[in-house]
Amino acid sequence: MSSEEQNGSKKNPGLVVTLCVIGVLIVLLGCLGVYYFFFKGAGQNVYYQAIDNVANHFGNNIEIIQNNYAKPTKISGDISFDLKTNDSSLKDLANIINKLKIDVENTMDFSKGYIGSNYNVNYNNSNLIKLGTEVKDQDFFVSLGELYPKKIKISDFNASQIITLVSDDTYNHLMQEIATIIKNNLKEEYFSSSKETITYNNKEVNVTNHKLTFKNEEIYEFEYNVLDGMLNNEYITSSFSYIFGISEKEVKANLEEARDEVDPEDYQDLFEDQDELREFNVYMDNSKVLKVEITSSESKLEFVLDNDYYNIYLNDENIGKLKINDEVIGYELSNDSYSLKLEIASDNINGEINSGEYVLTFNLKEDKDNSIVGSLVLSEENTSTKLAMNINLKKETVNNVSIDDVKDYVELNDLTEEDYNTISENLTKMPGLLSLAMDIMGNSGNLGL
Repeated sequence: MSSEEQNGSKKNPGLVVTLCVIGVLIVLLGCLGVYYFFFKGAGQNVYYQAIDNVANHFGNNIEIIQNNYAKPTKISGDISFDLKTNDSSLKDLANIINKLKIDVENTMDFSKGYIGSNYNVNYNNSNLIKLGTEVKDQDFFVSLGELYPKKIKISDFNASQIITLVSDDTYNHLMQEIATIIKNNLKEEYFSSSKETITYNNKEVNVTNHKLTFKNEEIYEFEYNVLDGMLNNEYITSSFSYIFGISEKEVKANLEEARDEVDPEDYQDLFEDQDELREFNVYMDNSKVLKVEITSSESKLEFVLDNDYYNIYLNDENIGKLKINDEVIGYELSNDSYSLKLEIASDNINGEINSGEYVLTFNLKEDKDNSIVGSLVLSEENTSTKLAMNINLKKETVNNVSIDDVKDYVELNDLTEEDYNTISENLTKMPGLLSLAMDIMGNSGNLGL
């Protein structure tokens, strides 16, 4: 391989990057003690346990999702809007926005590969537009209510990622297969451990450093062998084929190309000029992970325990705080331009982005009575302007979901100019649109129109 080709391979690693990130995340998340398991043993046992725990926890989370949607389910309710402001120039706009409301009804039966949604957009209690979507296996249809008599089929749509996640064990099994391949290719000579002293919370602490080190060709050897293992694992290739909607032959071709890009034999000239290094250091005080370092020849990423969080440093610059346990995943970041907070738990998600002038907050929570409530709020401090989108839904198990055998449809690409004219003409007849148009015309000066 020429130096130009070699550089090209390094700049365009393709699937290698994705797959190596998977491996790094498995090791990293496990090393951080994500799921409150206790490390035992030393050396590679620490990493093997970490990989297994992450893979198992991944499967457990999928099982929770599947249990929640094991039976046919309906989620219905509404989404409303609320604009409040002290800015007189926005009063008329607020009057219009506050009259908008979306009635929502979602039905799903994952055992039959079906997801259906209906959205009725109302203005001032009058229908503005009705939209519907249906997913059945590989088919995706859109309906426009009174605007167009036929359903519109969107070709080349693949919903198998969602259907598979909720309906079977594919993702769980896939994670286990990848984890096994990663473990099988972590050679004993990659590992070492030592007793060391580090500064933690301004104190000298005695710790055990469990180290995983790749040097020069070992880096590419590991990536090559992991990719080769995936290439020759029929379950992995067939699962990728189904999930991503491409042929198994294409999956294998991509894996083979990615594998060949990291063939250690092609990088020997590089090692003669310089050494390459990737290293994981896990500093533990008994069973507690105090610090994790991930270093390469160019950079260093650190996670340092601070009460419930790990402070994250990239090349000694603080880039945020990470909180991961069996109840919540949280991330915080603050700099001169903005601050960010995000928390994800099993029954809620909430966050805030604050730029100083504007604040965006969001939250969504599922209560014990299966109510799904939340809001997305954008605030501006100077004028006390606050625009909220309020979500109020209810989830319930139903006996069955009505699934139509759609035969009378038109492909999106086959819609004619006459079809589009029909849709436009029918849109002008919607009572909600007429009411909206009257309000806009009546306040056109105040709206800046």
